Amino acid sequence: MADVKPGIDYDKLKSLGVPDEVIATLDPADGGNITPDGKVLFLDEDRMKRREGHRIPYKNHPNGLGIKNYIVTKLLATTPLTWEQTLRNFMLIVAGANLTGKDTLAAKAYKTVMNFEPDNSTHTHGNVMPLDVSVEDEARQAVLPIDLIMEAIDRAEYIGQMDKCICRSAHKCEHFDNHIGCLFFNMAGVTAVKNGLARPVTKEEAKAHVYEARDAGLVGHCLYVEVEQLIWGFRNDKMDEFFEVCFCCPCCCVAMDVCRNANRTIKNRFSGSGFTMVANHEKCIGCGKCVDKCPQEIISVRPDGKISIDQEHCIGCACCKSVCENDALELKQTMPMRESVHEYFLKEGNIDLNMEHCTMEPPAPDYQWEAPGPKKWGKLIAAMPGDIAKMGPQGYAKEHPGVIILGAFGLAAAGHILYHGRK
Repeated sequence: MADVKPGIDYDKLKSLGVPDEVIATLDPADGGNITPDGKVLFLDEDRMKRREGHRIPYKNHPNGLGIKNYIVTKLLATTPLTWEQTLRNFMLIVAGANLTGKDTLAAKAYKTVMNFEPDNSTHTHGNVMPLDVSVEDEARQAVLPIDLIMEAIDRAEYIGQMDKCICRSAHKCEHFDNHIGCLFFNMAGVTAVKNGLARPVTKEEAKAHVYEARDAGLVGHCLYVEVEQLIWGFRNDKMDEFFEVCFCCPCCCVAMDVCRNANRTIKNRFSGSGFTMVANHEKCIGCGKCVDKCPQEIISVRPDGKISIDQEHCIGCACCKSVCENDALELKQTMPMRESVHEYFLKEGNIDLNMEHCTMEPPAPDYQWEAPGPKKWGKLIAAMPGDIAKMGPQGYAKEHPGVIILGAFGLAAAGHILYHGRK
């Protein structure tokens, strides 16, 4: 019997025909199923189950997620009206990204607004879908992350595509294409298009967008982020239908910035799809550049000068690979994958992507969004386009074709155009 380190599944490896001399080289810190030269010996299903843990099923209730109720009573937020206003709102998230790992009053307030606390009643999480990966063993029947995104596109009945990336816009990125933005599906797509933040696209156009992101070296993120209700202007009672795919770069992704500065509880909100980073110790020189780049903070340098990647927490974002000058890191499948991207989300029922449940009428094919008229922001309660919204004891609301005019607090004659769409 080989000299087996604690944490190595010797019986499983022997059943797969792995020689004792190979088993003796395995390091449990690298996952126990990866050889020093980066070969994956088996897909670890037990690790996938441990990582997924218990997902809190989200079911709508009269107050939705309660976000806007909190905002309305405390902050009186506005629904985004233009890309510039949306970007300004988003910059608040960017500015606070370094607070997620701290325990100050400001950090606690930020984590509460971002819905990272309390942990047992929040749902924000993300799944990394690497776009440019392959399966080494051609005989292995495996679904790739990009296939799951394509399957989600095929299932979608309405897709909105942003032609700007809000993260790269916020950071003024000079390394990656800023025009490869997010995809929003069904209800989320309808909302993003009606709010003037996206345009409707066909399935073929959406797939071409994904391939463009892959060729540009971006990584797919499938996200459910509660606070984005306020960024994009989603209805409070329809957040269980929120679904987006982002295409992220290693230098600007705000989700990874939040993750990088966060505690382990928040870091665990982000997971992989079965592909993780694998180190080739024959190429690694132990420079340590990848250690600082990892948003999960799970790469360390061993006593022998080689790096070790904690496979229990690696999400496969490839941020570390972007700074490796020796090609010692590679994305490989180390765990099984689910059959659909939706299975990575909420445990029961997943996200509601049935357009029959969509309460908003999709825009006409020739729909064009127009920015509002005079900017009289005031203190407005957030409202979705098409809603009848009322404000204050003397507030009133009049509905016109494509226009909502809200009365401001105490000013029965004053109005603010929140939304104007023409066909």
